[in-house]
Amino acid sequence: MTYMTDVNDYVTGKVVKDTKLGFFLLKFVNLPLIGSSVRNWMINGTKKYAPRTIDMEEASNLIQNSRKCALGERVCRVLHRESELTQSVFLDELADGMVQVI
Repeated sequence: MTYMTDVNDYVTGKVVKDTKLGFFLLKFVNLPLIGSSVRNWMINGTKKYAPRTIDMEEASNLIQNSRKCALGERVCRVLHRESELTQSVFLDELADGMVQVI
């Protein structure tokens, strides 16, 4: 089964809410009885948000072949304000969605 996030997950803020919930639930992973249930829920719930690593050539091709392109703050920036790398590139439908929320 392929898991993948969609535009609505970003536009509605679901990605950020799920990430915050995940970090909260990590506190309970080692508890007897509920720890394994929490762990399984987190693993299954976060698969669709897993990043895919690409090289600069593939990134360049994706950007050049997209209909629209927008630059915005990374979703994880909400949780890691101290990070030096703060920008993400959003393409096509996701670019449209991100611009609408701003």
